[in-house]
Amino acid sequence: AEEASSGSLGSDGDSLAFFTGRLQDHCLLSHGCRTATRREAEVLPTGCLVFSDRPLPQCPDGGLHFAVRVTTVTASFQGLPLLGFTRRRPRDDAGLHPQVSTCLGESVFVGKQCQAFARDKPENFPIGFK
Repeated sequence: AEEASSGSLGSDGDSLAFFTGRLQDHCLLSHGCRTATRREAEVLPTGCLVFSDRPLPQCPDGGLHFAVRVTTVTASFQGLPLLGFTRRRPRDDAGLHPQVSTCLGESVFVGKQCQAFARDKPENFPIGFK
């Protein structure tokens, strides 16, 4: 399984955690919802898009700071994992997760062998045939 942890302090002094309201099929949270693990990563290396439970706090200089630690990876996962930012607030809503993570509305992602992805529109980009 692949694991990633978040551990930056929120503005109230508590560690940031992952949003628990709606998880994808292959995602498990542990350690106080600060560790995300992708189930069955050797079989299907997708399906573990997670959101922070609150916005990142601003630093005194106006920037943002956070930490991510990847503790385990699998050989079947091609390319680097994606890391991104979004202005969307997570909600327990069927439209929270796009069909493909890089299609998330109001977001920027980097990874997948040094690629970058951005979407300004608030809705997720629909994938399909016309």
